[in-house]
Amino acid sequence: MTYALISILLLLSSGGCDNKDEETSGERPRPENVVYSEVITPPSISQIDESGYKTYYVDSQTGSDANNGLTSESPFQTLDKVSNMVKEPATKVLFKSGAVFKGTLTLKDLKGTPEKPFIVDIYGGSERARFEGTGGEQVVLIQDDNIRFRNIFVTNKTGKRGMYIRAIEAGAKKNIEVTGCRFEEINWAGDAAFVGVSPTKLDIRAICSDANYNKAFGGIVIETVAKEKGPGWYEDMFITNNEFYQVSRTGIMFINRWGSRTGVGEGYNEYIDDEHNWYPNTNVVVQGNKLHYIGGDGIVLGGADNSFLDHNVCYYANFLGRTDQASVGIWPYSSRNIVVQYNESAYTQWCNGSADGEGLDVDIACKNTIVQYNYVHHNVGGGILLCNNETENHEGTIVRNNIFLFNGGAQKGSLTSISTNVGRTEIYNNIVITDSKNKRVLFSDDWGKKGKSHDITFRNNIFMSTTPTIGIFDDSYIDNCVFLNNLYYNLGNFQANGMDAGALLYNPGITVPGDMDGYDKGAFCRPTEAKVFLEGLLFDGMLNTDFAGNPTIGIGYLGAFAE
Repeated sequence: MTYALISILLLLSSGGCDNKDEETSGERPRPENVVYSEVITPPSISQIDESGYKTYYVDSQTGSDANNGLTSESPFQTLDKVSNMVKEPATKVLFKSGAVFKGTLTLKDLKGTPEKPFIVDIYGGSERARFEGTGGEQVVLIQDDNIRFRNIFVTNKTGKRGMYIRAIEAGAKKNIEVTGCRFEEINWAGDAAFVGVSPTKLDIRAICSDANYNKAFGGIVIETVAKEKGPGWYEDMFITNNEFYQVSRTGIMFINRWGSRTGVGEGYNEYIDDEHNWYPNTNVVVQGNKLHYIGGDGIVLGGADNSFLDHNVCYYANFLGRTDQASVGIWPYSSRNIVVQYNESAYTQWCNGSADGEGLDVDIACKNTIVQYNYVHHNVGGGILLCNNETENHEGTIVRNNIFLFNGGAQKGSLTSISTNVGRTEIYNNIVITDSKNKRVLFSDDWGKKGKSHDITFRNNIFMSTTPTIGIFDDSYIDNCVFLNNLYYNLGNFQANGMDAGALLYNPGITVPGDMDGYDKGAFCRPTEAKVFLEGLLFDGMLNTDFAGNPTIGIGYLGAFAE
């Protein structure tokens, strides 16, 4: 049923909520009885002692491959030399700052250890060394573990990838870091101006052909491909503080062929359950990366467990989208226990026949995903997508303390679109701001034709429009969709229409900032109406700090701010 102002009065139960008896009886739990969730901090890569390394130097201008490479006065010259040199334990290879190297760097048989990983970095300045691909499969190929790769500029205009990290043997590949790098013009041909230009005005196929518009192509692609060798996966992988600009199709892509939870043939493993025949990447941290103008998806984490998508920025994903291709800014799939937090995802496009177009997504076969403290704005396809297929393995998602601002809601949900067999999900203490052009806050459907979603609960959220309109909350394809104690402003009378029997109807006093770009701008969406900080429900699992880092203990607040 789609709820709007004209809906008749209905009485809703409060099923699907913690403390159900207290809430339905009018007695709220006392603050001292609430169990709070703490802020979740990703792990850091282990520190290493870089003394005792054998260091090689590489300079494309003054070097020679006939040199021994052991001093900055006698450097090697080419990527080929480094690819083919015999690696020894405790080896470091430094490329001259600002120098340009053409070709491909292959890193395998590195003989690194957890204590002394193989290191790639720069010397002689702060400008990144530049690796220019010539149109091949990738510029950097990594087929080993125990490696730290730092401060390299990678470009490959007509090639498929910037960096390809590939596991070709069974077992765990561990202790890999890629940090401080820039990936620019990867699989992005031509020099057509595009900043400030709608993708509908571009010849997108001249920039990236249909043949190259593949999720497995892009900036950094991490893949397990050891089908004949047996299960392979990654542990302790850190993709941090990198930049991606003009990259297609995917900015950062994790493809785990042994990590499929769907059970429908998408991986090498014949999935039984999470304890049997599932080999996820574990302890993956994708953090602090900045992505701008991405042909398709920004960051995709597939087949992972206990991992983080944290403090990333993604602008203009799905920029080269096209018919029968779906892309989102930042999302996991076929994963368990993923935390998506402190990200800013904005301006994801939805045109030229493409699908999705949301800022965030919790996709097929995800279990126990936490989405919190994110700032999601101006995404044409909506705020966050929740979708699944026929299997009963999308459940336990929590979407809390996020800000969703001016995401497309003309056809899909400015907060969320929920599609096909999504299970138990809690959506609470978020702020959703829209306008009369994008009045559809919730959208539901069954894209996979496999059944309705179920057990979705909305609590303590602020839904508001900057201009008066009749908000649309379409739960037609959701069984047991429960709304409790949400605040609605300029969206219609949701007490009268029965969607939310305890609806709160007043102006929260939120002033939208003029300049909305930048994660810090989310803090400007703080309400000023005092009642907002008094009328929220208290329940187990609430965060102990709000969007701005303020303590929340004992405060019944609405939206993402406790003060």
